[in-house]
Amino acid sequence: MKLSHKVFIAVIAETLAVAGCTAVLIHLSHQTRIQKPLTVYDTQQDDTSKIRITVTKNKQKQWQDQNNPFMGAQFDGYVENLTDTDLVNWKIVIPVPPGSYLDSWWSGTFWIKDSKINIIPLEDTATVPAKGMLKFGCILYAPPSFNPSGCFITASKKIMVKDTSFYKVLVFSIFGIAIICILGTVFMFRLKNLQDKQKQDQKFIEQILNAFAKTIEAKDKYTRGHSRRVSDYAKEIARRAGLSEDDQRKIQYIALLHDVGKIGIKDEILNYPGKLPEEKMTVMRTHAEIGSDIVKALNEIPSMAQIVRSHHERYDGTGYPDKLAGKNIPLFARIICLADSFDAMTSNRIYRKQFDAKRAEQELENCAGTQFDPDLVPIMLQMIDEGIVPEKDDFVPGKK
Repeated sequence: MKLSHKVFIAVIAETLAVAGCTAVLIHLSHQTRIQKPLTVYDTQQDDTSKIRITVTKNKQKQWQDQNNPFMGAQFDGYVENLTDTDLVNWKIVIPVPPGSYLDSWWSGTFWIKDSKINIIPLEDTATVPAKGMLKFGCILYAPPSFNPSGCFITASKKIMVKDTSFYKVLVFSIFGIAIICILGTVFMFRLKNLQDKQKQDQKFIEQILNAFAKTIEAKDKYTRGHSRRVSDYAKEIARRAGLSEDDQRKIQYIALLHDVGKIGIKDEILNYPGKLPEEKMTVMRTHAEIGSDIVKALNEIPSMAQIVRSHHERYDGTGYPDKLAGKNIPLFARIICLADSFDAMTSNRIYRKQFDAKRAEQELENCAGTQFDPDLVPIMLQMIDEGIVPEKDDFVPGKK
């Protein structure tokens, strides 16, 4: 999947995720949560108590009926809620002397059980509002000396979910996720732009290198197209050998310039009509060192100079210019050596005709372990068996 498609899908997914989270937050902001009940006694009347219950005998409204040992009186009570949340599911309990009985009541449902007045709310008194008050009362017959004490209220706080720490953490988390998503999307867009620019730069570099290779090959009519084919072969060998895409790209660039040193070799040697005599071959061999000096300025690939210098080293140590052997020869140089030699075998030269595929296979097998890395030769033989080399006009490295 292309990065542009991934970016589009990511943006859609992030938008849906943020929208979904926002919908959840809006829904939760209207929800309530009932906390565990708490109990407050009338003795808790200090300044720190934010819920207070008070029940008093109204001295102006009390009477004694004839032949009744109990005195009738109005008892007034109130619950003061100084908290920021409503109180619900409340119940008030008022201890009374044995034998006391109720005559009437208001702002709740009253009954006596086990010498206690129990009060629960009516529908319109179900909530004691935040920063508010609930008033209640009753007419009670009790001994004249009775004054309420030990009263208490049990109630639960009704909290809006949006006021809880959980909700605040949730909002913070979703906000953080949203910021991360936005930054991620921006990063992906920038990455895509960077990758597009890198592709343009790579294409431009390849065009320059190809033009440079053609300039070199223009001096020798028998090697035209040679650098491009070696570049393609080397990249395909690298791919099949399991090298990374970055390494494949690097070896492709280096292979295009593997013969750049020939620009410093005289035309009379490059176009010599026959097999070069030893003194001229000695000069020809200097193109590896000349090429290495030329590409030292290209520091994008630090090892390029060494690889260009070593692409004529042999696995048995009889190559040039440094007589390196085996794994001491850089891997890229061993790959380019194989690709370079195979293209030379299967191309016409002024001193011989090209080899056919069968003859080239025999030569590769014979030179495995002497001229070529024996671990790489089977890869080239497989490429020959598959018919993708020698290169056809439509050959693309990485495709059969």
